[in-house]
Amino acid sequence: MNTEQIGLGIASLPVRSVWDAVKTVRRMGLRSIELMPFWGENWVHGYLPGFWFDDFSSLEKARFRKELADFSHVSTHAPFVNTPLFTFNRGIKQEVMRQIKNCIKVTEILGGEMITVHANAKSPFLGVKGYWRDMVDAFRELGDFGAKKGVKIGIETMFPKKVRQYVDLIFDVGHPFVGATIDVGHISYYIHERLHRTPAGEEKFNRYLGQMLAELDRKVFHLHLHNVRRKDWRDHLSVTSGIIDYVKLFQALKRIEYDRLMILEFGGSSEQVIRWTHESKSRIETLMLED
Repeated sequence: MNTEQIGLGIASLPVRSVWDAVKTVRRMGLRSIELMPFWGENWVHGYLPGFWFDDFSSLEKARFRKELADFSHVSTHAPFVNTPLFTFNRGIKQEVMRQIKNCIKVTEILGGEMITVHANAKSPFLGVKGYWRDMVDAFRELGDFGAKKGVKIGIETMFPKKVRQYVDLIFDVGHPFVGATIDVGHISYYIHERLHRTPAGEEKFNRYLGQMLAELDRKVFHLHLHNVRRKDWRDHLSVTSGIIDYVKLFQALKRIEYDRLMILEFGGSSEQVIRWTHESKSRIETLMLED
């Protein structure tokens, strides 16, 4: 492990242009960055600093690549709202696949190595096994496209909504360019709400996280790091405080010899995000050095 693996997702810096967001990440001394090559998503604190690369002029494209030149690692996140990859509507599915593939192309152009995508429920009335083959085939198709561009695909934790199904999906896809993006806070989606804000839920949360890492091993391609507040299970907060046992997390990461990106993802005011980034980076650097 080394500090160049630590980065920040610019989704953490809303109400800024993508240009300002990139400069802000650089000023914080981070050597890795996660971009959003699409625009229009809105979180609690405002619009996220995405971009449509194809809308840039030739000069802007060259300037943007230059802005990223100082980063050791670049990753991206594909569209994740109103973009269901799994749907009965063939036209929508084709358009979402086109958008994800375009994001992969942009990732390659910008020197990126990794893109995160989401799976989704095809229907509230159909169990996941009813469209399992659809998911496997779609992610294999994305894996083939990513391989041509030198960009790996990470399926983010959240769906399927059972740990066993999520792990099985990664292995059933069985593609060298498709693996897992473990968003540590999203483990809450695998735990029944009645256990949220309870010691039993907290124990299960950390056990599931460790189980995923151990079973997926080298299929863990990417990490989104933050923490979950104990009193209400709100996520995307500073690594330094919450229900996630970061000591055990890093012990598990060292056991699988994890050497890929660790992208911080926060949801707070600009001042909070900058503070959380500095203190979280410091905490992670300490954990990297511990036996």
